[in-house]
Parts: sequence; structure tokens; C-alpha cells
Amino acid sequence: MAQIAQDYRDVFSTPEGERVLADLMTWCHAWSPIEETDPIRLAMATGEQNVAKRIAGLLAYRPEDYPATAKRQTDLINHLMEDHGPSN
Repeated sequence: MAQIAQDYRDVFSTPEGERVLADLMTWCHAWSPIEETDPIRLAMATGEQNVAKRIAGLLAYRPEDYPATAKRQTDLINHLMEDHGPSN
């Protein structure tokens, strides 16, 4: 498992990996509570969030770092959307 965790760190430490990670963590609702009430949507959102939790665990993210990490990743995604959105 240590090698897999190192592989995740190696991949996501590149600029390209940081962008992909930000997209995954945003898409998987890593940094926000799940507010679904429909059981199917709740199950899907929970599954997505579990993917984010696995990645966060392998990258050794600490809960106290979550707010800063969430902001950094959200800012990156917003910047990418502004630069490469449908209007450009």
C-alpha cells in the first residue's frame, strides 16, 4: 500500500496532476456535505465522496488541512473554467 500511496503523490504532484486532482475532488464533493434526500442520488453522491476520501487518504491529507486544500482546488477549477469555458 505504501507504493500505491507514493504513486498517487508522484502523479498528483505535477501541474497536470494537480489540475486533475482538483477536478476529481470537486466532482466527488470532497469538500462539501452531501445534501441529497433522494436515496438514489444520495447513494451516488456517497460513492463519489468515498472516491475522494480514498484519494485524500492516500495523499495523507489531514483534516485540519481540508479548508485550505478545498480553497486551493476550488480556485484552480474556477480559474480553469474562466480560461477554458465554452465562451473561449
